[in-house]
Amino acid sequence: MTQHLIALRQERGDVVDQMKTILDKAEKAGRDLTESETQTFNDLKAKSDKLAERIERNETVRDLDEYMNQLQGPTPRTGISPQNGGSYSRKRAAVLNKGDKLSPNYNGPSLGDIVVGMVRGTKDPAVQNALQIGVTSDGGFLVPQTLSGQYLDLVRDNSRVFQAGARTVPMDSETLYVAKAASDPTPLFRAEGAAVPESQPAFDRVAFTAKTLAVKTVATVELLEDGIGMEGIIQNSIVQAMSQAIDRAALLGSGTGSDPLGVVSNTNVPIIDLGTNGAALTGYGNLIAAQLKLRESNFIPSAAIMAPREFHTFAGLTDTTGQPLRRPDALGFEFLDTNKIPIDLTHGTADDASLIVVGDFSQLWVGLRTDVRLEVSRVGIEDNLTLTFVAYARLDVQVANPNAFCLIKGVIPA
Repeated sequence: MTQHLIALRQERGDVVDQMKTILDKAEKAGRDLTESETQTFNDLKAKSDKLAERIERNETVRDLDEYMNQLQGPTPRTGISPQNGGSYSRKRAAVLNKGDKLSPNYNGPSLGDIVVGMVRGTKDPAVQNALQIGVTSDGGFLVPQTLSGQYLDLVRDNSRVFQAGARTVPMDSETLYVAKAASDPTPLFRAEGAAVPESQPAFDRVAFTAKTLAVKTVATVELLEDGIGMEGIIQNSIVQAMSQAIDRAALLGSGTGSDPLGVVSNTNVPIIDLGTNGAALTGYGNLIAAQLKLRESNFIPSAAIMAPREFHTFAGLTDTTGQPLRRPDALGFEFLDTNKIPIDLTHGTADDASLIVVGDFSQLWVGLRTDVRLEVSRVGIEDNLTLTFVAYARLDVQVANPNAFCLIKGVIPA
């Protein structure tokens, strides 16, 4: 099955190369396609589409084979319930904690290598093979599974919420249900010979629905063809943009339309309000109060995420003698900053307010589809010789337990 799939993908890659040759010939001549070229192009496209259908059918069979091989006895069920018109999956949902990797042993070409290879070609056999296998009929590129994992690992490494301890739930379908404990059983003492009293834990489920996140970067043809180290620059640009977009969604997502519901917009998350018109930070008391709220619900904070302004305010706190104010030992969690936390919120009469998110971020779950798509757009190449690269990923965000977080609202500058 694997060899057959590779052969089909290579055949489709050859067809797409022929299509590109026709387009490149016309572009270099500064003209449209001739009638003969148009007919040949359309014939090649039809052949590519048929090959795509055959590849999809074979991939479906392959995935089903892999799925059946991964079934493991009476494991917890995750997936779409029969009541919703779906079917149960008995495969374990592999949850990745901080530091875990989707592709721990990947040593192939980087996303930047692929991008540059798509534009100016390459003699690297690994990049050539990846381009042959991943190219799509519409000119896009479906990033191979192992490279997708490596790319998403880089995104996770650069994301504040993942640095704070957010968990990754790989999604192998558009919708995924994962079980969670809503409350713990209560242990009770019993008299000798008496029946053991019942205390049932409560269980619930977290529903992930994949939403599309796209990031775009633009580069000139001259820079791509002549620039040294462009592979790393382009990859870093895409990774940073995707990381910040995930941070915004996980922290501030509105939950409306295609926007995931983030921590701040979750109405069940406890709040510490700094007054009608807000207040400036003068010490660590608000963080201690936020930590208390978490500990009262049996959670221990892993991090506090804030705007750079508040991060530097804490760093600059001084005592009555002008010496740096020592952070209390009880606040042993990380302080992280991101410019995705706004500093222009309205809070009473203040229009420069911000907020701080304190939480046990292991209770923030990010579901990630591990198939990443990359597209190159030539729109603008005739005007200013620029190419646009768009990377797509599909994900969702869920707050497993709102009581694992606390928002400090109404933080204003001193």
